[in-house]
Amino acid sequence: MEACWMKWRSSVGGKNFVATGDVAKGIVSALSHGKDGESYLLSGENLTYREFYRLLSDRCGYRQHITAIPKWILRIAGAVGDMAARIGIRSEVSGVNMRMLCIGNYYSNEKSIRELGISYRPVSEAIDEAVSWFYKCGMLSVSEYRARHIRP
Repeated sequence: MEACWMKWRSSVGGKNFVATGDVAKGIVSALSHGKDGESYLLSGENLTYREFYRLLSDRCGYRQHITAIPKWILRIAGAVGDMAARIGIRSEVSGVNMRMLCIGNYYSNEKSIRELGISYRPVSEAIDEAVSWFYKCGMLSVSEYRARHIRP
C-alpha cells in the first residue's frame, strides 16, 4: 500500500471504508434476501482521508503528522508525474491519481440496511481486526503488535 496519498496523507478528498467481513455477509444476504434486478451498495463509513488516518493512528497507537495538501498542488504534482512518465520515470504520482485524491468517494448504505437487514461495524473495529490478522500472519512482530495496544 504505497500509494502517494498514503505517503502525503492528503485530506482533500475521502472515501467509504467497510470491513471485508461485512461485505461478505452483505453478499450472502443479497443472494438470499435481495430482489431480482436490484443492486445494493455494501458500504460502511464515509471518512475524509484526514479522518481515516487519525482513526488509524489512534487505533494503532502511533503518532503521525497529517498535512492537508491543496488541490492545486496535487494537480501540479500530477502533471509533473505525467511528464516524468513520458521520459520513463515510473511513479505513483500521476494526474489520474492526484485527481482521485480530491474526490469524495462517499456512498450510502441505507438501501442495503433497509432491504437486506444487514448492519455494518465501525471502521475502528475493522482496523483492529486487520492489525490482528497482520500479526497472526507474521506481518507484524510481537513488539510492533504490543506497541499498538490492541488485544489479539
